[in-house]
Amino acid sequence: GRVAPSADPCRFDVSSCWSLRSNASCEIVVRPPFAGDTTIARCPPNNTDPGKPAIWTPPPIVCLDPKITPPGYRKSAFGVNWECTPDYIGEVVKTCSADNGTCYSDSMLTGCLKRQPCIAPPSVSDCRFHAPPCEAGTACAVGCAPPYFGGVTQA
Repeated sequence: GRVAPSADPCRFDVSSCWSLRSNASCEIVVRPPFAGDTTIARCPPNNTDPGKPAIWTPPPIVCLDPKITPPGYRKSAFGVNWECTPDYIGEVVKTCSADNGTCYSDSMLTGCLKRQPCIAPPSVSDCRFHAPPCEAGTACAVGCAPPYFGGVTQA
């Protein structure tokens, strides 16, 4: 096993595994923004194939939190999971990406959208409807002006 183990170079650092001798081992380290346990790769004893890669089992890896928290996101009460802040809504998705060409890696949060107020309802004719002034983002009661009749509705 004079060949480093086959591994995604953007997720795992196998640099200590080059030129392993027979029956030797090396450490494989997880690269940020991923995290996981360091693992061992081994060159089998009495190896006679110089092109044989070292043998290893990739460890489970997780995506680290982003370095900067974007607007609209916060850690939950126990500091484990991410959630949207009260002025945002949605389901948080945390992803790690690694550009295979450059190995530029970063973690990212998506899924929270800023809550937006609705615009006021369009102006209605005062002769048929009674619609008191209404603030943007609030519900307003719209009813009939005399002599018209009918129920009140929310707009």
